[in-house]
Amino acid sequence: MKTAILLFIFVLTVFSVQAKEVPAQLAEWQDWVLYGEEFRTCPYFSDQNPGIKSQHVCAWPQTLAIAVNANGAEFTITWQVLQDSWVPLPGEPGTWPLAVTANNKKQVVIKRNHRPELFLTPGTYLIEGRFSWQSRPERINLPAEIAAISLLLDNQPVNFPVKQANALWFGETATDEQKEANSLDMEVNRLIIDGHPMTMFLAIDLHVSGVARNERLGHVLGEHLQLTHVSGDLSAYVDANGDLWAQLQPGNSELFISMNINGWPSELSYQAKSDHWPEQEIWAYQDNKNIRITVAEGGSPINPEQSFSRWDQVPNFLINQGEVFSITEQKRGTLNQSEQLNLYRKMWLSFDGTNYQTKDQITGEKMDSWRLNATAGYDLLNASSQGETLLITASDNGFQGVELRTPSI
Repeated sequence: MKTAILLFIFVLTVFSVQAKEVPAQLAEWQDWVLYGEEFRTCPYFSDQNPGIKSQHVCAWPQTLAIAVNANGAEFTITWQVLQDSWVPLPGEPGTWPLAVTANNKKQVVIKRNHRPELFLTPGTYLIEGRFSWQSRPERINLPAEIAAISLLLDNQPVNFPVKQANALWFGETATDEQKEANSLDMEVNRLIIDGHPMTMFLAIDLHVSGVARNERLGHVLGEHLQLTHVSGDLSAYVDANGDLWAQLQPGNSELFISMNINGWPSELSYQAKSDHWPEQEIWAYQDNKNIRITVAEGGSPINPEQSFSRWDQVPNFLINQGEVFSITEQKRGTLNQSEQLNLYRKMWLSFDGTNYQTKDQITGEKMDSWRLNATAGYDLLNASSQGETLLITASDNGFQGVELRTPSI
């Protein structure tokens, strides 16, 4: 018995590293050693402990294809199984998958972990099934393992199916009367911040009535704009065409979008191309005098304290769809007013009274240019900064001076 225990530890350790390293004399013991530990032959997450079963992946799915209508749904999905595994299916108690087959063979679906599952041996399986309902649900549960989805909703392809909290969202089935009661009001604020790169933030207030639904809100991406983040109270995304979609719920909600503005454009505008998007937006502009001096113009300047502006500490403008918002660059670099130099001078009169010798100490910040010139009538004898001697040169207009390498003097 003692020998068997030592053998178990040795073989298990070697096999967890690489099966081909098991000596030929011990190869016949592999099945015995791995009994109940078959998961160790499956891939595992590289940053996790390979000794833990939950860190191994012994079965993984391909794309779930599901066609949904008012009476039910049909689905197909392919699973590859490396070791005996319980494979989860779409559905839940109350919305149970029916007529499930694996490679055209009928299967028994078992309730495990509060979800439908199949027990499969190693192999590749095409699993098919269907759902039936009196009224189409808003959503259906999906296993966390399923990520790729092809959704056909009422014979219409959904380019970007929304999976949220391990559920595939369909939206409510609405009657004609309910559809007529659907309404959506939007208020949009934009903040443009000058910088490197420039950035734009959208704050969208939504006032929704009617049934829950998946709705295209409008076009938000355009020339120079690069999406960086979408957040808010609702599940929302921006598709490949630059259109904003959201899962609307009755009530008041907020969405926030962040974008980079590439290339420092001098003109910006918006074309939402949607019946829902407002004809006017409130734009705010925050300049950055550490980079350049700019002036923003366009639309109608408004008092942010008398509007629904979210950014009342900077200039605000009322912008119509298609109207140009211009940003004019007046100067690169920091503002001249921030430049201030201090001079401390000692002077000695010559014995004959015909000239002076001076010693100047200059401190401060030099922002406009990094050259200091002496005025006419002065001859520079030497100059130094930060303990280093500076080269005295003549400017284009003939004044003697020095070139500085830092703005701090």
